[in-house]
Amino acid sequence: MSLKHLTYDYNNPVDALAEYSRSRGNRTFIVDESGRSMTYGEFYDYAARLANALGRLGVGYGDRVGIVMSNSIESAASLFAVWFLGAAAVLIDPLTISEDLDYQLTDSSPKVVIADKAVIEREGNVLSKFKVIGVGVSGEGILNLSDLISTSTAGLKPVSIKGDDVGLIYYYAGIAGRTMQVWHKYASLYSGPYAFGEAVGLGNNDVVLVVAQLSHILGLTEFLSALVRGSRAIIVKHFDTNDTPGVIRKYGVTVFAGVPLMFDQLLNNKNLDPRDLSSLKIALSAAAPLTPSTQLGFYQRFNVPLVQFYGLTEAFVLTLQPLQYKDVTGTVGTAIP
Repeated sequence: MSLKHLTYDYNNPVDALAEYSRSRGNRTFIVDESGRSMTYGEFYDYAARLANALGRLGVGYGDRVGIVMSNSIESAASLFAVWFLGAAAVLIDPLTISEDLDYQLTDSSPKVVIADKAVIEREGNVLSKFKVIGVGVSGEGILNLSDLISTSTAGLKPVSIKGDDVGLIYYYAGIAGRTMQVWHKYASLYSGPYAFGEAVGLGNNDVVLVVAQLSHILGLTEFLSALVRGSRAIIVKHFDTNDTPGVIRKYGVTVFAGVPLMFDQLLNNKNLDPRDLSSLKIALSAAAPLTPSTQLGFYQRFNVPLVQFYGLTEAFVLTLQPLQYKDVTGTVGTAIP
């Protein structure tokens, strides 16, 4: 079998967003579960204002910025604010325990840490060692993100970055048995999500539900795939078996990627109206094996194909089960382009 080789229009996601802010600036790009939305142009300007604020705090090319937040428009914009400056975002799970959070922040030495209220209230002692920007909170040495943005200008020319510059750092133990840094270069932050979107068939009319955390490769892939493929992203703080179907129905979500437990819970939710999921054209499962009963049962009950894919924290998505083989269980499919 011959593999399809892709060509890429951009060398990083920053250039893609900059072009989309010009060519489709008035088109809605991102929406959260409360209904708050931003167009491509608004999202670009919001991230640019935050980038200018970070610049005033001393963040520059090659520096690192910690992001410890649940999914939100602010967490997504924080990524691009960091990237506009040519810095690297250190994405950390907001539920990381104190000992691990302390290690990851100390090891990565960020110039600034951006965190939401829940993290700041829980991890004040750890964060006290760093310059912190808070979302929804301020005081006691915490800079308020909204205040910083409101006093910043929108005009910004992103720093010229090279494809092999490091744009993102995860911490992952894997089979090594100890937590280590995983680096993603700017080029892979575009090519990896783009290739996944190509394999799934993401296009301008698709609506992608981003329910896995951006601090995990699954959530990041969902979000960046929506961006680089010109789709709309619906970003929610967490999965809820009762609330998530309503989000899918309200916004006409067409693509939903999650972990097997999410699909188990949806399938076992006896009160769930199948019409709530009727907009989905595909559901995708990763991170753990999907049982045949869940995979086939999901399709039988909701008439939505549920397929598996496989990826790595170090490498985005590698394989995807083709839709024409949706009735086949126990496979993660074939290599994507």
